[in-house]
Amino acid sequence: MSADLNVISHLVLDDKEFLDVKPVKKEKSVLGGPPAYATMVTPLLSLKTRIITSVGKNFPEAYLHYLSSINRLELEILIGEESTKFLHKIYKDKRTMFLLSQADILDEFVEEQKGAKACLISPVFREISNLSVKWAKNNHEYIGLDVQGLVRNTDRNRKIVLEFDNKYVKSIIEDVDIVKFSLNEAEAFTLKKTYSDIFKSLPINITNVITSGIQGVVFNEGEKIYSLKSPIRNELDPTGAGDVMMTGILAEIIKNKDVDFCIAFGMALAAEKVQYSKIRTLSSKNYSQIAEEILSTKELIK
Repeated sequence: MSADLNVISHLVLDDKEFLDVKPVKKEKSVLGGPPAYATMVTPLLSLKTRIITSVGKNFPEAYLHYLSSINRLELEILIGEESTKFLHKIYKDKRTMFLLSQADILDEFVEEQKGAKACLISPVFREISNLSVKWAKNNHEYIGLDVQGLVRNTDRNRKIVLEFDNKYVKSIIEDVDIVKFSLNEAEAFTLKKTYSDIFKSLPINITNVITSGIQGVVFNEGEKIYSLKSPIRNELDPTGAGDVMMTGILAEIIKNKDVDFCIAFGMALAAEKVQYSKIRTLSSKNYSQIAEEILSTKELIK
C-alpha cells in the first residue's frame, strides 16, 4: 500500500487510575500508544496509514484484530518478548506515569519500511533514535515529531521524569518540519519560563507547537508567536489527545493547507478525543468548521 502517513511508535498497554473519581476508577491493559490514538481519526480523514511498531508476545490478539480491521490501515509489527506498558495516575488534565515494561527498539526495523507522504514520529520511551529520524527525512515530504519519548527517563520507582540530553534532542528536532512539546517539556528543554524566551531558544525554521491542556496552544510562524484557544469540552480522558492532534495536523499539511489552519484542525480533533475514554473512531463532524472557529481566536504574542 502506498501510504499517506507513517506512524512510528510503540503500541502500548496502559493501566489507568482516575484519581478524581470516587471511588478511584481503575482500568487494566487498555490499548494505547500514539499509533492506536492516531487510528481514532485516520479512517475519518481517509488517510492511508501505516503503523510501524513493536509489541511483545503478551500483546492481546483482540487488539491486533481490531487494528487489522480498520480501513486503509497497514500494520508493520516487530514481535519481541515484552510489550511497552505504563501506569497512568490521572487527575483531571494532569498525569503521573510509571514505566512497567518496554518493547524492542525500532530503529533497525524502521529502516526496512517504505516511505509515505508524511511521517509522525511519536516515541513513548526512547524506542527510536536519530537513525529513525534520518530515515524518515529521506523517505517523506513532511515529518511531525512529538518529543515526549525523547525527553523521558525513569527514577528508581520507575516514575517517568523529564531527563534528557539537550544537545541530542536538539539535533533530532532540527531534522523535522513540525514539533510538539507540552509546556512542561518546552520549559525543561529551553530552561525558560515565558513563551517569548522559550521560542527564542527553539529553531525558527520549523513550526514549534506548545500545548497547555485546556488552555490551548502556542506556536510560531517564523519569528512570530501566536496563540489559539481550545474549545471547551467535557473532558473524560486526555491521554492520546496530542497524538490525535498531530495526526490531524499532518493530514492537512499534506493537502498544502496553511500551518495555522492545520494546527487548528488538529486541535478540533483533539478536543473531540478528550471526550472519549476508549479507542474508537471519532464521530463524524464538520471539523474544518470547528477549526475555523478555533482559528478566529488566533492572537499575536510577539
